Amino acid sequence: PSMSRWITLATLLLCYSAAAQTAAERSPRYTGQPLMRVFTERETGGTARNHAIAVHPTGLIYAANDVGLREFDGATWRAVAGTERRMIFNVTIDATGRVFYCGPQHFGLLAPSANGTLTAQPLHLQLPAAERELGDIREIVTLGTDVYFNLGLRRAIARVDAQGGVHLILLPAVAHSFAAWAGSVYAATAHGVFRLEGDSPVLDPAPPLGLSTQSRGRSAGAWPRAEGGAWLLARDGLRIWDHGETRPVSDEIARLLDADTVVSGCPIGDGTFALGTRTHGLLIVGPDGRVLARYGEETGLGPGSDYVEGLTMDGDGGLWVAHDGGVTRVEVRHPGALHGPPSGLRSRQVF
Repeated sequence: PSMSRWITLATLLLCYSAAAQTAAERSPRYTGQPLMRVFTERETGGTARNHAIAVHPTGLIYAANDVGLREFDGATWRAVAGTERRMIFNVTIDATGRVFYCGPQHFGLLAPSANGTLTAQPLHLQLPAAERELGDIREIVTLGTDVYFNLGLRRAIARVDAQGGVHLILLPAVAHSFAAWAGSVYAATAHGVFRLEGDSPVLDPAPPLGLSTQSRGRSAGAWPRAEGGAWLLARDGLRIWDHGETRPVSDEIARLLDADTVVSGCPIGDGTFALGTRTHGLLIVGPDGRVLARYGEETGLGPGSDYVEGLTMDGDGGLWVAHDGGVTRVEVRHPGALHGPPSGLRSRQVF
């Protein structure tokens, strides 16, 4: 054969080898469909829409639903007493295992009743009557045994101490971004970024995480990087904060989302992140910003799951997803995956 044919053959072999190596480097759980368990409103007993999700150290799951807080013990879902017919926007758990929640005009924690069952204990009632016009409360930040609620309408932060007492921290303007970092809580407003010291806001001239008067975003979207600095959850995907500057990890997520935005996220191990979006479902993103996988309504995540509002990991490597059609547990750390079309069954199905 001619020299040109040998060159062509060698080129094809090199391309095949590179493609095979790239495929081998990818985890099989991102080339197929991971194991999923979908809970619709028929299982949870609430409405279809869930805004947030949290995992208790005991393994109990709490979902913030349109008609109250829902609790899952691994077998059955139940309504948490005292939250029935109240919209819940967020739920979180502090370092001691206390469960906190919030919604329109209210916030509180769960406390054991006389028979030991956790029931809602309203905390907003501790505020003076003149201070209870609170609006929608959506953001919660935990720092040790202190828990902070962003009372946007009041231009204030409510701090709940270890004994359940409520302390009001007044701000000069609405806190439009809210985060905990390196032992402090920060509130970004149009008048500057304030570090909360006790119950007093102190203007910080060099705040962390790229917080500024222009910051916009949900709370709890910052995680330490092994190399220093932090990973940041941003509306256009992942960013890195290092040496006082922020930069996008890559533009791949922003190009995929176009006009869509990221609304939730959490690390899932090995430098990999799960990101929830408004219309693109669940994205699995590598530390280099590459989108490794995308799951939504048409790929087994459940009806309404193209809008993912809440994400958290459990102790067994499962990713819990709160979305507009229910709650789904995804085995993102499981070594296996299904390779083939998803089942047509949309509820009460274990993939």
